[in-house]
Amino acid sequence: MNKAFACICLSLGTAFVVQTMLLVAVPLAAIELGATPLMLGLIVSAPMYYPCF
Repeated sequence: MNKAFACICLSLGTAFVVQTMLLVAVPLAAIELGATPLMLGLIVSAPMYYPCF
């Protein structure tokens, strides 16, 4: 296997895992910091609105 291809695959896999973990970690951290339900909803729904910009 080409070394550059393996590096790209590893980078994309790592980015996917980190993004998935952040979808859970950020709302939980917001709850611990005392976020209101409105703010928590904005945090959770933000990734759905990124393509609009």
